[in-house]
Amino acid sequence: MKKIELVLGFSALISAILNLFDYPMSAQLLIVSIGNLSIFYMYLGIPLLNNIPFRKIFQRASYEGISKLRFIGALALGLTLSASLLGLLFKLMLWPNANLELVIGFSGLCIALGVAIWRYLKNNDSFYMGVFKRIAIFMVLVVGGLAIPKYAVLEFKYSEYPGYVEAFIQRNEHPNNKEFADNLEIERQKMLDEMRVKQTSEE
Repeated sequence: MKKIELVLGFSALISAILNLFDYPMSAQLLIVSIGNLSIFYMYLGIPLLNNIPFRKIFQRASYEGISKLRFIGALALGLTLSASLLGLLFKLMLWPNANLELVIGFSGLCIALGVAIWRYLKNNDSFYMGVFKRIAIFMVLVVGGLAIPKYAVLEFKYSEYPGYVEAFIQRNEHPNNKEFADNLEIERQKMLDEMRVKQTSEE
């Protein structure tokens, strides 16, 4: 299970880097990779956090000895990690309500951390070490996502096309304004034309 988690996490990281530099098909790859990791945590968080091998996740005996509280806690943390990833995806894709998703994820992580610390001090169970590591990693990612200005990713990706950046921001801030929508389409076409010219000249 941990190997699957690492592979999915690494693919999501590579996809995010490629997307920042606007490589072809990087947006689609980012959606698929983060989406898969989010689904993984949502549906397989319980066996993952309880160190149950993938080949045994459908065996009833694998869950014997796991308390109801730990079962619920693993489920809740898996959902929290999933929500946090969706918030990061929204941020990178410049979709609306990204910060709301991140705040929800951060709130869930804080609650999970508090409960995990309380249970660890009470039982000194090694189970919570894996919980602490994942919470720490995701807190760094989520806080980083919240700290990044709303249009920082857009400005980084299209730094060579300020006209498109400005038109995108205007359209996003005034979604019902037809003039801004038309202007965005014009600037987008200009940007694509400039990209084609650069690509042709490089060849």
